[in-house]
Amino acid sequence: MSSLHHNNQEKRNVRVNPHFVILGIILFVLILVVIRLLIWNKGVESEYDPNEDTSQFDYETEDFIMQLDPRFLEGREDDGVTTILCLGNEALASERGKTGIASMLAEKLDAVVYDGAFNATTLSAKNTVYDSSYPNDAFSLYWLSKTLALQDYTLLDNSLEAFSEEDPDASATLETLKKVDMDKVDALFIMYDGHDYLEDRIITSPYDLTDIGTCTGSLGQSLTMLQEAYPHIRIIVLSPSFACMVDENGNYLSGATTRTKQNDYALSDYMIGYKNVAVENGVSFLDIYNGTITEDNYKECLEDHILLNEKGRRLVMERMAWIIQP
Repeated sequence: MSSLHHNNQEKRNVRVNPHFVILGIILFVLILVVIRLLIWNKGVESEYDPNEDTSQFDYETEDFIMQLDPRFLEGREDDGVTTILCLGNEALASERGKTGIASMLAEKLDAVVYDGAFNATTLSAKNTVYDSSYPNDAFSLYWLSKTLALQDYTLLDNSLEAFSEEDPDASATLETLKKVDMDKVDALFIMYDGHDYLEDRIITSPYDLTDIGTCTGSLGQSLTMLQEAYPHIRIIVLSPSFACMVDENGNYLSGATTRTKQNDYALSDYMIGYKNVAVENGVSFLDIYNGTITEDNYKECLEDHILLNEKGRRLVMERMAWIIQP
């Protein structure tokens, strides 16, 4: 009994010192922190490559890809030849040789490509009602589309002599258009550069959405006429490429931030307007402004503030070829 009592007494005399407990906890926490810090400093292997080309992520393009409804091809026989017609202005018409967009596209796709673009023209008409004192309008998109839809070249023939002062190639281009068999055309590209922006043309009118004196009105009416006359043709609208305004001292002003004086538009506003019309009419849209000739590379792709050089034309051609043969 005395031995058992003695053991119990010893157990009661053994007490845990709280200071040692606290010190133990602190040491444990410190050791844990040190271990975590060493692991964090070591890190993990990164897949980041400083030399990787990430330029494709610099912009989000506004492309809208629309395939032609197969119903419009029912009963038609494929002649085995890809035939393309291009309408527009300087973007297509400034160079018609081997390094012109139409020629390069024909070689790239092994296709027949007609260049029906006219220099010194715009997508919108300057006058809502045609005025012979401004013959350029006769070769703008609306009147050009109406000519093709009706196959009536009277207006263009009557305006040719006066307009040839603006575009010396106009007569040859007009003859090219007259030779086009629209029944054999598979695809039609429409590309106008930033001249509507530089000339401060109205993008759209809230009072008359069909006004050909506005860009969207002209484009919308043109698409409607072409689709009704030739439903078998796949139409692709291209945005303007990036361009600059030029101030009175000859300095280039970015089209991304410089707004027109009268209507307060930036060049991107025209791009969005064209896309909206393309989507409404169920045709494809290629965003050249964000996806091809941009604010970052325009100095390499333009001859001046707006005109495409050979590299710029080739980049645009590659995008056109891609949408025909992805």
